[in-house]
Amino acid sequence: MVWLRRAGWLRVMVSLALLAAGAATILLLSGRDQRRQDGLATDSRLAALGLTRNVPAVVRETCRMSSRQYDGVVFCPPIVPVGPIKRELRPGPVSSHPKRRVPLSYALDFSSPSLERFGGRSLNTNGGHWTFEAGTDPTLRLQIRPPNVQAPIRTESLSISGRPATLTFMPPYDKGGGYYGGHVVVMWSEDGATYQLSIHGHGNAPRAIAMAKGLIELQDR
Repeated sequence: MVWLRRAGWLRVMVSLALLAAGAATILLLSGRDQRRQDGLATDSRLAALGLTRNVPAVVRETCRMSSRQYDGVVFCPPIVPVGPIKRELRPGPVSSHPKRRVPLSYALDFSSPSLERFGGRSLNTNGGHWTFEAGTDPTLRLQIRPPNVQAPIRTESLSISGRPATLTFMPPYDKGGGYYGGHVVVMWSEDGATYQLSIHGHGNAPRAIAMAKGLIELQDR
């Protein structure tokens, strides 16, 4: 009976090791509320949001391209919108160190038509535009505080998987919203780096939080 218990424990340990190895592989390929509750990880919940864990080749390849340019770990979004995804901009460093030419941040820029509808209604999403930017460049935070903004910027505090974060509703581009004009932006920090997941259309806030949650859980592995 003792041997059976030990054998059962051994099988559990092997299974956990295999799961850990799988997680490490994903991390390698990816590069590594209480005011608003964030229980968003189940597949059924993701499906209801129009999101999926089936990351298409265009996203994975874009992440690999970024990892060859950015001097750091590139995290690839593990949760993405369902349906076709188009890369809008070739990946590249958002900014570089002025003297050493070392990239301080990277940006992934896509469009997903499925983001144009949510909860049975149409959203203004500029073609389903969504982005993920990250890095140690302190000017990243200025993107949610553009200098020429002409309309109020609303920000909420969040806790996502135990990580403090902010949810910012940016004004339209023609009101000085800048690069994130009309977007809802989830921002958090980890090990000196800033991360921003954004989707055009304030009604897409639940989706942005869910996608950010996937990235945060990837970072915690």
